[in-house]
Amino acid sequence: MTGDSIFIGGWLRGLALAGRCALAVVIASALPTANANAAEIVVRYPPPEARADTRNNYQLELLALALRLGAAPGDDYQLEPAHLPSMQQLRVVEELKRGELVDVMWTVTSLSREADLLPIRIPLAKGTAGWRIGLVRAADVDQFAGVKTLRDLRKISMAQGHDWPDLKILRANGIPVQPSTQYQSLFRMLATSRFDYFPRAIDEIWAEQREHAEMQLVVEPHIALHYASASYYFVNRGNAALAEAIRRGMEKTLRDGSYDRLVEKYFGDMLRRARLSERTVIEMENPLLPPQTPLNRAELWYDPNRPR
Repeated sequence: MTGDSIFIGGWLRGLALAGRCALAVVIASALPTANANAAEIVVRYPPPEARADTRNNYQLELLALALRLGAAPGDDYQLEPAHLPSMQQLRVVEELKRGELVDVMWTVTSLSREADLLPIRIPLAKGTAGWRIGLVRAADVDQFAGVKTLRDLRKISMAQGHDWPDLKILRANGIPVQPSTQYQSLFRMLATSRFDYFPRAIDEIWAEQREHAEMQLVVEPHIALHYASASYYFVNRGNAALAEAIRRGMEKTLRDGSYDRLVEKYFGDMLRRARLSERTVIEMENPLLPPQTPLNRAELWYDPNRPR
């Protein structure tokens, strides 16, 4: 999921066995240490889409930290992947609504998702899910230099996953967007000129470009798309205790600086590489954004023009 996303939202790939083991150590060290009197609470999250999929590393490390800091006295939260086959976002949402096999997920928020699930309204990675730059064919890079406005952008064909919230956002802004049910097919469609611009999140695009280098795809250097968007942790609406533990822990990470340190660890280099402050930024409306979105909390949102 992208868009964004969780799934925020695309995914980094190529994680070797050593990398997976290293992440397990990080998560284990962030979780509370079990003791004889602790009540162990297993928290199941969606399994990755592929064995080498690294898109959930940041979300898992932050979640483990939040559960350690936000656990009520005597609670011992343990993160485990759910015993489910890899599935698309809408299927995971349905599983979480049932509350039988999945306890938490992370995805881009929308009116429907906040109606179906219980959100913890602290944007993951400072809302960078709303900043998009594009993969394009290497031979076509120069044609984007003249794109300055939303009207210009509407002349460019794009594509997104059929169940990504970004699909509806782009269409609502008058941009022609093709849906696809298969993530990998989107790169082939771009390479074969089925569409011209593939908007990707900052944390997705560089690894995807490397993985598909044989297709002669490059990161377009001139423009950035921006709309207010946030990926949140979501839980089943009946699991208020887990939601409160995550919320309480997330607020503590904001106060003690560990939230910002994790954003820098996972996204700092990529955000600098994206040079958002040097691009033509095209602002768009997000009709899916719920009114409860905490846009008034500046510390929760990434601004490339604000000193860090």
